[in-house]
Amino acid sequence: YGVAVHHCTGSVLLQGFDITFIAEQNEEGKPPYKFSCNNSDAFYKASDLLQTLCTRSTGMAIGSDWEADPDHPEGYVPVFNSGRALFLNAELKSGMTLKKILNSEVYYGMLPLPKYSTDQKSYYTTAASAVMLFGIPVMNDEKEATGLAADVLSYLSYRDVLPVYYNDYVTHRNASDAESLEMLNDYIMPGRRLDIGIIYGWTKSFTETYEMIIYKQTEYGGSTIGNIITNNTRNINSTIREFFGMK
Repeated sequence: YGVAVHHCTGSVLLQGFDITFIAEQNEEGKPPYKFSCNNSDAFYKASDLLQTLCTRSTGMAIGSDWEADPDHPEGYVPVFNSGRALFLNAELKSGMTLKKILNSEVYYGMLPLPKYSTDQKSYYTTAASAVMLFGIPVMNDEKEATGLAADVLSYLSYRDVLPVYYNDYVTHRNASDAESLEMLNDYIMPGRRLDIGIIYGWTKSFTETYEMIIYKQTEYGGSTIGNIITNNTRNINSTIREFFGMK
């Protein structure tokens, strides 16, 4: 196969192409964010490209049907580990896993997510949103103190914990050669970004269906790229308005 793909490959590659589901807007009287794919020619063109790249029947890609069983021989990491795929699209943690289980005959290096075109100025990398979240009980009546504590802990983590974790663990586990270390330090880490719609759940239903259409290569549950845009645009924008307390 050309590439062994993670089940979130569609959304990840879109962000690498500098296309996001949610964009900022500065119009007076409107919420600060809006759904941005409905009027985007770049989104449709990129989606067509992704459906071509992720075609299983031509050997271009094999996906993660067995996500619940990561050791399944057709899973994305085992396929790459056995030398049956040229590329692996996965999180950095999968690179750490590969260091432990890697077939001694398989040698690999790291690359940033590809740009959509040479006109794109920067490389972008999706940062995992799950590690950015924590829960605050609804009965908490110390909102200001809680917010201050969260800000301070985030700052201290960024200043004191992240450099040690990154320099002593992430780079050691993932970068097996000077070129991979360069890719990690100069392109992957500086280009990290988060999609706010994924963090707050505004686009959860949309992205899940989008991934299945890209990966399955057919209409998924009667859905196509075009009709999930039509069906989700109003709902996502309404959810954003409700989030900011706007009618």
